Amino acid sequence: METMKRKLSLAEMEPIAQEATRKALKDRDIPESQWKEIVLGKGYDGEYGIFELYIPGSKPEDAQIISETKVHRISGEVDVNIFI
Repeated sequence: METMKRKLSLAEMEPIAQEATRKALKDRDIPESQWKEIVLGKGYDGEYGIFELYIPGSKPEDAQIISETKVHRISGEVDVNIFI
């Protein structure tokens, strides 16, 4: 009988995503003034928790996405994409 593995919650995945994102961004030159504006968006997309750092625009489509980190809800595998 195959047992189902428990899926990680957003709260459990957030520290995983945070560490991976910090490592990916450590050599990027982001001005201190921009860090004050950055927002964390999070949600689910199928088997993944999605964590996006972005600077909001006047309209949602004007937001400047800095990074997107995906964490697999069962394996905990991480994929980070940097857009700056």
